[in-house]
Order: sequence, then structure tokens, then C-alpha cells
Amino acid sequence: MSDNKYGRIFTQADVEKIVEFVQASPPRPLHTTIALMEANGERFKFPEDEPVFVLRGRDKRARATVRYYADHQSAQAPFNHMNAVEGAYRSFDLFANDNPELIKEPD
Repeated sequence: MSDNKYGRIFTQADVEKIVEFVQASPPRPLHTTIALMEANGERFKFPEDEPVFVLRGRDKRARATVRYYADHQSAQAPFNHMNAVEGAYRSFDLFANDNPELIKEPD
């Protein structure tokens, strides 16, 4: 089992599942969403009081943030975690290069 002290990386499919649960009718807060997902056997397990920070590909600063995070990992960070971080960076970079007209300062 991986150690979450290094953070967690989610794929787009993972985030889509979370968003589906959050936007269900009626809308639910994130901690309720996570509890329901756990009850349905989903693998997302967050403590109710754990803060969550989301970066979007359109955010002008997102690529640099992910790159900084990747560059400042502990030497003991699990290999699969580092691969996920690098994959996230490549995804942000590809999105920015393919969609320069969408990149902007966050609102």
C-alpha cells in the first residue's frame, strides 16, 4: 500500500467520478461525497477535514506548480507516485501546448 504522506495524484477519470458524486441531485459537500463513494466501494478515501486543492489545465500557473511539486519530492517518494506526478505534468504541458487560447489567469 502506498504512503499518502507524499500527496495523491488522480487521473481525469478519477476526478470525473468525484465530480459526478458532488454534482448529484441534490448537490453534496465534498466530505459527504467521499463518504458515499467509500460506501459504494470507490477507492477514494479522504478524512472529512482534509483540505483539497485542485489545479485545472486552463490555469496559467498550473504547469509550473506541478513541475515545482515534481522537482521537490523526497528522495524516498514511491516510484509510482513520482511516475504519476510526471504524468500529470506531461498532461498539463500537452493541454497548454494544444490549447494556448484557453490558458488564462484564474478568475
